[in-house]
Amino acid sequence: MPDGGITVWLRGGIYERSTTFLLEAADSGSDALHPVRWMGFPGEQARIVGGKPVPFSAFSVVSSASPLWNRLDPGARGKVMQADLRALGILDFGVLSRRGFQADVSAGLELFVDGVPMVLGRWPDSNANTLQPDEQGDSIELFGASTPAVSGPYTKIGVEDGVSLFKRNQLSNGIQYHLFRRTHFHNGKWFRYWSIATATSGWAGADPANPYWSSRWDLGVFKPDANNSTLPTITARSPARVTSGWAHVQAPLAAKSFSYAGDRPSRWTQATDVWVAGMWGFHWADYHRKVASIDASARRITIDQPADVESLPFGAYGVAADQPWYAYNLPEEITVPGEYYLDRQSGILYLWPPAGFSSSTDVVVSLLESAVVKLSGVSHLELRDLVVEAGRTGLVDSANVRQVVLSGLTLRNSGTYGVALNGSDSVISRSVIMNCGTGAVRLRGGVRESLTPGNLRVEDCEVSYCSRLGHSGHNGISLSGCGNSAIHNEVHHAPQSAVDISGNNHSVAFNNIHHVCQSTLDSGAIYSGRDWGARGNVIANNYVHDLHSVFGGDINGIYLDDCVSGIHTHSNVIYAVDGVGIKAGGGRDSIIENNLIIRSGRNALNADARAYRMWQDGTLPPSSANPSWDLVGRLIALGYRGSTWASTFPRCALIPDTWAAVVAQPDEWLRPKGSVFARNLGWRNFDWINSEDDAISHFQSIAPNLPDSDPLFINEESRDLRLQAESPAYSLQRFQPIAFDRIGIRR
Repeated sequence: MPDGGITVWLRGGIYERSTTFLLEAADSGSDALHPVRWMGFPGEQARIVGGKPVPFSAFSVVSSASPLWNRLDPGARGKVMQADLRALGILDFGVLSRRGFQADVSAGLELFVDGVPMVLGRWPDSNANTLQPDEQGDSIELFGASTPAVSGPYTKIGVEDGVSLFKRNQLSNGIQYHLFRRTHFHNGKWFRYWSIATATSGWAGADPANPYWSSRWDLGVFKPDANNSTLPTITARSPARVTSGWAHVQAPLAAKSFSYAGDRPSRWTQATDVWVAGMWGFHWADYHRKVASIDASARRITIDQPADVESLPFGAYGVAADQPWYAYNLPEEITVPGEYYLDRQSGILYLWPPAGFSSSTDVVVSLLESAVVKLSGVSHLELRDLVVEAGRTGLVDSANVRQVVLSGLTLRNSGTYGVALNGSDSVISRSVIMNCGTGAVRLRGGVRESLTPGNLRVEDCEVSYCSRLGHSGHNGISLSGCGNSAIHNEVHHAPQSAVDISGNNHSVAFNNIHHVCQSTLDSGAIYSGRDWGARGNVIANNYVHDLHSVFGGDINGIYLDDCVSGIHTHSNVIYAVDGVGIKAGGGRDSIIENNLIIRSGRNALNADARAYRMWQDGTLPPSSANPSWDLVGRLIALGYRGSTWASTFPRCALIPDTWAAVVAQPDEWLRPKGSVFARNLGWRNFDWINSEDDAISHFQSIAPNLPDSDPLFINEESRDLRLQAESPAYSLQRFQPIAFDRIGIRR
């Protein structure tokens, strides 16, 4: 090996790959001073592409002679273009497949124009919004059937609690009902409810002669009062509404069917390969399913259920009324620029091209079913300054690598993940990872049982617009194993989490995270869950901000879910989260300190004792119905009472090694014992702490804190959230300065 190693220069241009570009142990460098580098030539763009270009000359405008003409939306006729892929030698179109929650499945052939993914013709369009309830509006309609009748149109008659006060247009058996919001302080907590009641303000139950309904937080589903619990619910959400590109299930029907509102699917009677994606059971789990039939007269869609797949047609969580869904792969729904359809029988590609479509436009279709680049058993190897793109699955995969550097890469337009680093002592840095079908960056290294670190790092990267095909169970960055890190990154625009933590001794620090959790609920920008042994992980010095879900406020800046324990969360700035700043979901030994939690739409901290609650309702100890809740079994598998673990995490070693011993002392082992919430400052959150299941009383400490004090930022309007020297935060004992100016990508 020559001094300085070997560099292979790739000149600018497109390198089409019909097979994976595989580098193996024999392609390694000899040591850190003698690496092998694969590099893009300076000043040129070398693109490794898992597909083929489609020339502009192959496209022509679809004419009335086309067999598809009458199926096109009238507004699309004369604007949609077509290209014969078979004539270009492109014969492998792949197939659309069941995908969704936590699943990596080939995307089939996709289309990219100037590096931007096109969208299969879909309904509703991704930016469509209709019939949304308006709390400031002049009128509103409620839906549902009840006695007394309280649904139907309401009209604004005034203002109450800063929003519209509505009066039902018709009396109900001579009784006048109203719709109003109330925000009030009770038993040390702030509450906000919308109510349907005879009153116009105050407590909705002030009139004991008539029932009332309430919806906490927003104009959603109204439940009847406790004395009238058998009455049906009422909703402010129109069954026919469209929410940022999602329609809503009218009702589940038979095991494989659901009903819908409106008549849009009546346009699809000639379509033979229609697919639907839905958050069918929960807003955190999407599943994609092929349609078997559409009964337009009955407004019923039936899911195709092959005999060789799981018995649950809609996925693991079934289907429920009002859950969101959309349909795709429909030429009838090519209604805006950027939508397309591939006729797999004829090989004709149909596209309503985006603006500026011309002979200089770059058009690529994805073909490769395996990773575009694979590193297997290599060491002392570098990939630098390259574009890797347009694979039907992953872009850069690896197995058992060591001392690998990925730097200056642009990884875009994958069918599944962007890059997977599996091994040790390796890094991806100063790269852009975008438009991935599922997750963007996956680091898996280290050994939990021995607490051996993997030393895998993702740093100074921009990760954006991931999980565009599988919307849930996939993350911008995933850390698993032991001793890996995500530092100084910017992660933005994703339907669910920016960072997911699984394992031990990981570091998530100095990241700028924003506009994630955009189309899920019960999710968190930084997430970890269901592991009593998640010890040694640190979440520090991150800026988590501007989180808004199209489905409501049940999102979290940092989410310690399902009893995950032992994570140290400190020195973060959490700003403008529609939901909760930090949610502590029942875990033990959670240290939450030195954070700034500002302008949360709900609470700065939400804490619960869900393990204790589950023991009370009989779902703990776990059974075959919920094996993932075997928190004790997971600890045993890690050897948590062996010398390595017991000396490193002595509080974890105290947990009994049988469920019988755990539930014999539920107050000791199923409560959030050992947890701390201290030296935190809040400002203009809806409320400071919401404690469920009496959780906070079992924390080791909840002081000192400043629940509602102006932090005295340098310039909040321009988002310079450094603290002035006079900030009250410094009056908190042992409060440490937060290095806000060091957060994000180091330029």
